[in-house]
Amino acid sequence: INAEYMGLNLSGNSFDKESMKSFSESLKVNTVLLKLNLSLNTLTDTTIKLFSDVLRENNSLIHLNLEKTNFTEDGATELFNSLYKNNTLTTLNVSNNTIYAGSLKILSECLKKNNTLNMLILLNIPFSPSISKNFSSSLEVNQTLTHFYFNYKDKVAKAEINNHLKDNKKNRRTKILILLFRKVKNCFFALLPRRLLIYLLTFLKK
Repeated sequence: INAEYMGLNLSGNSFDKESMKSFSESLKVNTVLLKLNLSLNTLTDTTIKLFSDVLRENNSLIHLNLEKTNFTEDGATELFNSLYKNNTLTTLNVSNNTIYAGSLKILSECLKKNNTLNMLILLNIPFSPSISKNFSSSLEVNQTLTHFYFNYKDKVAKAEINNHLKDNKKNRRTKILILLFRKVKNCFFALLPRRLLIYLLTFLKK
């Protein structure tokens, strides 16, 4: 465990069904772990369903890496549905798994409701033009996702998605800027050197 980042790297290990079941149960009540890397493990759809239950109850995990863990459409469906209930996860990586249009549509719809995810990584997963358009439509509503990585095929949808991500980044910086000015009222930023304050505000406006 990395104490500084409260992270646990279990990449490339061999877990049996019972050990993963016990581990997932412990995560439901864990309030310390922030980052979990399970990439390059052979996890069944049953195991992914266990972790989906974790995401519905855990209130601390913010980064979850499930890249190349060999789960399929059934597991992906459970995982993406759990994001409707989760309100802490900011980064999710499910690249290089067997995920298709059905579960991807669920994920795109979830983005309309989810307000915590900042980064979504779906590399080497087949995206049809219609699915790309679904995500583009969802990002018209979503205001928190700022980084989205997947294999584009539809150039029009790619441009639309990138524009939505840019808007979300600007909105995020604006919110931070507002918070900074509120802090001024509490005399925190009033103590900063003038040049440093100007530089900080200029950066946030970019």
